[in-house]
Amino acid sequence: MHLAALHIYPVKSLRGVPVRTAEVDSLGAAGDRRFLVVDPSGSFMTQRAVPRMALVGTSVDGEKLTLRSSGLADIQIRRAPDRGAALAPVRVWSSEGLMAEDCGDAPAAWLSTALGAPCRLVRIGPAFNRPVRPAASRPGDKVGFADAFPFLVTSEESLRDLNDR
Repeated sequence: MHLAALHIYPVKSLRGVPVRTAEVDSLGAAGDRRFLVVDPSGSFMTQRAVPRMALVGTSVDGEKLTLRSSGLADIQIRRAPDRGAALAPVRVWSSEGLMAEDCGDAPAAWLSTALGAPCRLVRIGPAFNRPVRPAASRPGDKVGFADAFPFLVTSEESLRDLNDR
């Protein structure tokens, strides 16, 4: 087997970041899908419904997540959990009531402008707990804001087929 590329997506459904290596923690690749954009009801937003999300770039360093979009100044958000942050119940697919940390008004305003829709940015913190579906996991397995599993893999052939269609 040959690993052709490795990407993390710091914010679910925003542009990913190619990486040469990735550390693994209890939620999968470190830094992958640890942030989420939610609508005013707390439901996750994705490119499936908001294609403009594909235009928002992400980058990460040790302490900051940076978001960028044409016509807007970059914004930086602390990556580490903040025990003082307001908690917000969010939903990812059938996982409801997940307690995430709200990242504040400035990122919410920035993303709402970039996406043309009201939204907020939330992050995983100590109160967050989302088990992997029992039928597909071992007891104690967890997942972040990914669709269902800590690791998502595809083949180049499958990607070519999808792009051809």
